[in-house]
Amino acid sequence: MILSVALNQKLLDLAPAYSVAEDAPSTYEVLRARTSSLVVYSGASDNTIYGDPRVNYAFRAWHDSLHIRLQAGFSVKDEIRVAIESARVLGGGTLGDIIYTEIVDQRLYAEHTGEFVNNQVDFMVSHLRAKGIL
Repeated sequence: MILSVALNQKLLDLAPAYSVAEDAPSTYEVLRARTSSLVVYSGASDNTIYGDPRVNYAFRAWHDSLHIRLQAGFSVKDEIRVAIESARVLGGGTLGDIIYTEIVDQRLYAEHTGEFVNNQVDFMVSHLRAKGIL
């Protein structure tokens, strides 16, 4: 399921150079310490709102680049900062709402449950409907 073709294209355009691997930085300290191009995690990319693992990787690279640029760690507070900047770059509106929900609501779920969202499509559709975005 592709939630937004326009969002997918923007993410592909915004992504910096990156590679994909099973072993990618999982802490801000490791991410910040990298001196070469970004490496994004290759897993959990089959059931996302982008409908294409390549777009999910591009999102991860752009998202990580914002963490670095904003000097924002991986705390909930810092994820909110990154989400606000992401929404701003996307021009706000529906695309901003989608990306904010993607970043913040999934992070809050993980914080509350201690688990990564397994079915990101169902999770996002449910949350966006509850917010009146879909």
